[in-house]
Amino acid sequence: MPRAKNHSQAVGKNVVSFVEQDITRSQKPNNLARAALALFFRLAEEWDINQTQQLKLLGLTSRTTLKNYRERVDAGENFKLPADTLERLSLIAGIRKAVEIMYPEHRWNDFMSAPNRAFGGATLLQWMLKGKVGSLYDVRRYLDASRGAHFA
Repeated sequence: MPRAKNHSQAVGKNVVSFVEQDITRSQKPNNLARAALALFFRLAEEWDINQTQQLKLLGLTSRTTLKNYRERVDAGENFKLPADTLERLSLIAGIRKAVEIMYPEHRWNDFMSAPNRAFGGATLLQWMLKGKVGSLYDVRRYLDASRGAHFA
């Protein structure tokens, strides 16, 4: 009986914040931040986005912070990230995964930069670069709905 209660409590919560809280609680300086940022920096290169755009996607204002993150990733250092940054990185990873599921590899980056009617003719990347976490959720929900998945 307690198991069902715990399960219903977990299902009733916002899934992302539930997972994020769990990650944040258990995140001693480990490789989570490094792995998430390594993926982000690789995608930034693939998507050909500049430093200002990277700052927007991560919700950062400081170029120094971004530079420090890059140096720590390159050095293989373990460290913590703020919950908001982890949330954004999780959404970006989910967006990429949805695109990987839906399209062959040679179309992944083209799809991100193709005009999309669902976003008023903006590309998915342009929509994401509005800088708001809500814009990342919009793209994630759109892709999940397009592939028939459910994302709360």
